[in-house]
Amino acid sequence: MLFRSEHGYCDVAGRQTGYIACEFIEGQSLKNRLRGGRLLESEVLQIGRDISAAIAALWEQRIVHGDIKPSNIMLRESGSAVLIDLGVASFFEEEAGPRPLTPGLPEQFWHGGTLGYMSPEQAKGQRRLSCASDIFSLAVVLLESIQGWHPTNFDQLALAKGIRASGGKLTVSSGLLRTLDMMLIGHPPRA
Repeated sequence: MLFRSEHGYCDVAGRQTGYIACEFIEGQSLKNRLRGGRLLESEVLQIGRDISAAIAALWEQRIVHGDIKPSNIMLRESGSAVLIDLGVASFFEEEAGPRPLTPGLPEQFWHGGTLGYMSPEQAKGQRRLSCASDIFSLAVVLLESIQGWHPTNFDQLALAKGIRASGGKLTVSSGLLRTLDMMLIGHPPRA
């Protein structure tokens, strides 16, 4: 799921001032949670369901998050996961192509992402990303959560060459491994 926020203008000392109010999320980031070691398969599945739903909700609005990583996933005390930080997200317009959600964001940051989590096409600077790029990044995060360490030690070139969840010694269901392998396909179709 996505965090909730509102924005608008209010009168402060006689001047119209813009504001953004974001939901406070009780819990911790996935990054902090992973400091305690790998997650259980049930926890990984919950995170995968929740963040996939958030990616789908964004894509319904033609938005690519562009920076899915453990520090941008909050875990509520209930166990549900929330996708936060749309700082490098971009809105994809069919006719005009992508544009940043954040006005004034320099073009080089439109698909900035974070090394070690970017899809191959994002790392190459392709401008026409789709939700498939976010799905790739989510797979890297989920694989890191299962293993307890990053699958390529944050090596973006190794990600670009391709990684697989199956074939290793992970003690999770074969269905989860197959799903992660499908999510890790290196060159998803463009929108």
